[in-house]
Amino acid sequence: MTREQKQEGINILHADDEPDFLAVTKVCLKRENENFDIDTTTSAEEGMELLKGGKYDIVVSDYMMSGMDGLEFLGNLRQSGSTIPFVIFTGKGREDVAMEALNRGASCYLQKGGDVKSLYGTLARVIKGEVEKKRAEKWIKHRNSVLRAIRSVNQLITSENDRDRLFKGVCDNLIETHGYHIAWMAILDESGGLVTAAEAGLGKEFLPMVERLKRGELPDCGWKALMQSDVVVIEDPLSTCAGCPFADKDGGRGALTARLEYGEKVYGLLSVSIPADITAEEEEQTLFKEVAGDIAFALHSMELEEERAHLRKELESFTHAVSHDLRSPLFTIQGFVSILRNDLEQGKGEKVESDLKQIENGVTMMDRLLNDALELSRIDRVSNPQCHSGKLFKKQWSKQQRR
Repeated sequence: MTREQKQEGINILHADDEPDFLAVTKVCLKRENENFDIDTTTSAEEGMELLKGGKYDIVVSDYMMSGMDGLEFLGNLRQSGSTIPFVIFTGKGREDVAMEALNRGASCYLQKGGDVKSLYGTLARVIKGEVEKKRAEKWIKHRNSVLRAIRSVNQLITSENDRDRLFKGVCDNLIETHGYHIAWMAILDESGGLVTAAEAGLGKEFLPMVERLKRGELPDCGWKALMQSDVVVIEDPLSTCAGCPFADKDGGRGALTARLEYGEKVYGLLSVSIPADITAEEEEQTLFKEVAGDIAFALHSMELEEERAHLRKELESFTHAVSHDLRSPLFTIQGFVSILRNDLEQGKGEKVESDLKQIENGVTMMDRLLNDALELSRIDRVSNPQCHSGKLFKKQWSKQQRR
């Protein structure tokens, strides 16, 4: 689903010290946009506490409230580092208050009063516009972070030849740009057993997962990823990934998991956590799948290089053996050529046939050895046994389902 097609809900916190006005505003805004989810509070102090949970997309606040007023509320939020959109919605129409609000980082200043339909229509449009702008900015920032991570991973792939250092470096690069929160990967053998694993952002908390992987116990997202070529999307790990040791670490975040696949061979899994509100983005999944594909290609290339190195070693041994073996028939030919010359000079015609036969045997042996060497030189690619993922992982999935 693209960003244009997706209709996301908008969580609004409305602060005003008049409960009746809060109730009216909630009804009117809901009529303007059914995707609005509105919570209310009668004090800015309580609003500060509610915002700590990270649930809300925007704040709508009165200016004149008992205790902390709207400008103080806004100022405290900005001092805490929050960039949440903030709308001052007040009955006070003073220009100096409006300017102060905008200077402190308010998104908009709206005055209460006038035609109700027009007022709440305007407020609804402001809310929707400010939230969409904020989400777009967040998405662009995240996408650029992911693109930087992909570039770093590709640079690492071209320079790192050690498999374990590559895996650790990939995970580190994925989180260093802040594109992803945590990242982990597992390389599996053809029976689904763990070969090696790496992580970033988890530390010792990854150890229980390693033990599970050693026992062949993958998390549900892992099994699903092995069974399909598409990315597995988990928008709420806490509610959908019971028993996963990382579920509680992904609070407020979603997860993406993909198999590391090149051609018909599946090497293992890559999993990351990202902001929950962008997990369903098609472009996000495409970028993640690209990362997984690059890693799988690197594994494939390493595999080919290992086999080439093995073949080069065999070729060196064979070349040494051939050069040694060629000396024997060559010596035979040289010897019997000399004997043949002597026999001809001495007129021993009856021995010529035997001399020629010995020379012919030497030529035949050399011809066989040269043909073997020529055949080896024609090898233009390294054999690459493929792991047929369908049969293998369907069998593993069936075992998991029976547990």
